[in-house]
Amino acid sequence: MKWASPRRWRFGWNFIASNSRRLATAFLLAAILGGSVMLWWPLADIYIIASDDATLILGSQSLAAGNWHRLLEPQGPHILPLYKLLRLYFDLHFPARFHWMYGVAILAHLSSAILLFVLSKHYLRTAEAPLVVALFFAWQTWGWEAMVISSQNTYVLSLPFLLGAVCCVIRLHSGRLWTWAAGCFLYLVAAVGLHSLAAASAIPGVLAGYYLLGRPRERRGGCDVAAWLACCIPLMLAIGLWMRWGLPRFHADLGAQGFPRTAFQTLAQLWHGLQGTMFLFGFLVSRHTPTFLVLVMTALGWLALLLLLRPSRSRFLITALALTTIPAFVTFVIRTAGAFYVSRYGYQSFLAIAVAAGCAVDFVLESLRGNRFLRVCALVALIFAVPFYWTRKEWIEHKAVFLEGPSAHREYWMGWDGFFNQAAADARASSSSFRLPMLRISQDRTISQVFQLCNPKGKPEIVVLSSRDTHEADCTNFWRKVQVAKKTAGAFNSVPLPDSMAIVTFHQEVPAGKHLICRVPAKVGPPTVLSGAD
Repeated sequence: MKWASPRRWRFGWNFIASNSRRLATAFLLAAILGGSVMLWWPLADIYIIASDDATLILGSQSLAAGNWHRLLEPQGPHILPLYKLLRLYFDLHFPARFHWMYGVAILAHLSSAILLFVLSKHYLRTAEAPLVVALFFAWQTWGWEAMVISSQNTYVLSLPFLLGAVCCVIRLHSGRLWTWAAGCFLYLVAAVGLHSLAAASAIPGVLAGYYLLGRPRERRGGCDVAAWLACCIPLMLAIGLWMRWGLPRFHADLGAQGFPRTAFQTLAQLWHGLQGTMFLFGFLVSRHTPTFLVLVMTALGWLALLLLLRPSRSRFLITALALTTIPAFVTFVIRTAGAFYVSRYGYQSFLAIAVAAGCAVDFVLESLRGNRFLRVCALVALIFAVPFYWTRKEWIEHKAVFLEGPSAHREYWMGWDGFFNQAAADARASSSSFRLPMLRISQDRTISQVFQLCNPKGKPEIVVLSSRDTHEADCTNFWRKVQVAKKTAGAFNSVPLPDSMAIVTFHQEVPAGKHLICRVPAKVGPPTVLSGAD
């Protein structure tokens, strides 16, 4: 075995010594990103299938059938063509591969944390402050809905493209003008295609980043033209898409307030947007419904921080505020000010909180640069604050399961998928069809809806029945299949179901006890109750 020569050892040691700060920063950033993965990946097996998810999955089935016009069909007030294309594969392979969509969201979250770190490196003076920004954002759990609920991933997926557009637009003066402008344009088009409302509302913040962070002191007319074109064309595209496809259905959105008809209503709706934005940032700071005192203290804190910071840092903070407050304002103008506590609205807005924390740490550490003892004490306090911040995270897994119930687990959907596959296989073997009755298996979901989600393309061996076509024999046959599946080792054992089924007509009373209820148009005799032995 040959040992490395002393010269090589000296070269390696000199390399480590001369790059020790960079290597330490890279190691700490990797630890922060790894901690974020540890925080979020255990939730990959939680499937919260909200009503928007069900609509999107069925929309993917329609896209796979060739109905590509549905790509521009509004989802509430949003037009999401790129997002629908992104999740097409995962929807068509629901539930087996649906959790990898969650992995894409985690990658986007990590990308945003890295881009925030890169931007912070340019505008903050100390080496520790950019790590604080990355840590605050990567470990924040306030926006847990945007991560865990697949239909809300648009907030997560669009943000790295917005930050990438900022990175491009502030480099317009550094040479290769139209290359950077094209990069900014493509990033913004992607962001708008992933989440039209939030991304389009953040484009003014991207443009503000050019003037605050990247525009040279001497007048550069070509840079200005490139910045405006790169930002305004995607904005006009988003507005055009919304006017053409989103506006006709905007009033049908249950969460929307509609367009004001008088000047007073216009001012009232704008006040709702401003009020909701203030409440949102106050809530992000206090984690409770903000009182008037909390709102005043939050506003004074922002003002004091902007006054204390040097121009480079204050401009960076103002850019972060422009990227977050304008989308929040537009959201609460369309929705209501009382929705400030909705978790997904805080995901993108928390970016400003993370930047503010990094700027504050940067200000303190730079102020203590001449006092070694106090600076070391500040760094030690910062190190001890890291695990405290980790333990203060919300228990998002418990909250997610509590909101959705047993169907929030991947095993629930895998169990039903296995049940349908076995029923189809038995039907093929007997050269007959399996008739799936219409019955409600949970408070908000029927068995036919579960079948459609698990089998977007359907199964020729399984006939989905309407309530009018369901007969007593269909309910009995379904119950027997359930009992056979329960006795077989597999994921279906994780599906919670009552121990009996009651077959009643639409006019009969349900027998006392906890039953799976199957209603049929007509039957002979009193209600039938089937137990596990039947």
